[in-house]
Amino acid sequence: MTLPSVATQQRELGTMISAARKKLGLTQAEFGKLVGYTQANISKLEHAHLGMQPDQLEKFIRTLKITEADAAIMRGLNTTASMAGVWSGRRLVATPPWFRDILGAEQEAATVRSWTGERISGQLQCESYMLTLFSTAGRSNIDDAVYERAQRARVFALHPDREYEFLLSESALMQLTRTRKLGPYVVLDQVKHMLNLTAKHAGVSIRFVPFGELPYLPLDLTVFRFTNGAKDFAYGETPQGIQQSEDDNFQASYLDRWASLSNAALSREESRELLEHAEREINATRMATAVP
Repeated sequence: MTLPSVATQQRELGTMISAARKKLGLTQAEFGKLVGYTQANISKLEHAHLGMQPDQLEKFIRTLKITEADAAIMRGLNTTASMAGVWSGRRLVATPPWFRDILGAEQEAATVRSWTGERISGQLQCESYMLTLFSTAGRSNIDDAVYERAQRARVFALHPDREYEFLLSESALMQLTRTRKLGPYVVLDQVKHMLNLTAKHAGVSIRFVPFGELPYLPLDLTVFRFTNGAKDFAYGETPQGIQQSEDDNFQASYLDRWASLSNAALSREESRELLEHAEREINATRMATAVP
């Protein structure tokens, strides 16, 4: 089963609007007059060829006498579909097509549970770290890539009530602080960035799985849970490519794997101490190097 796309969400919303209109015995033209739309635009809405603002949807809900339960689903679908505007035009230049629905899901999920092993999640990367990664990789559209990746972290401030749980291997921090491919200022910037994220946003948790707790590093995985009517789903990266599904059993297996990693991970406080220790070490090294 494939990931629910923005187009899928729009079609589901259009289907609900069409069904509610027909239930009241209204033609598209009649309904259009009630809500200030032409018949052509009502047709476009019902066939997912036109979007709408939240206040417009509320007018539809009142006019169609939608139940509160269905109204909540429609609001969720419209919010998810609206993400097409957030990731459109210039903002999609550097993002591969398969990842665009995932970007939208990050913005809408009530909870995100992520494991990236020795890799620092894109949502946790500071700008200087991104610039170095993209430059080293030979990217030609670096400005767009940095812009798009940086936008992913805005959700932390926009939705402080949501939960974002990131698990990494302790070796991710070791690689960050020991690599020779990053300058000390970039490394320090990245460590401080992760500390600031958890300090400023109560919903953001960054925890490390210590050395020796895992016989091997599992492949990356992420589970999205929604409360806005959208379908929960999980995805993971494998040597064969991306695996993603809305299937309950698929999600359950990913949640089990994530729970095992979470149980082995340090607490939030212990993980913060690990980052603070890394910050002190980097500063000490810089000071020692600076002394003539």
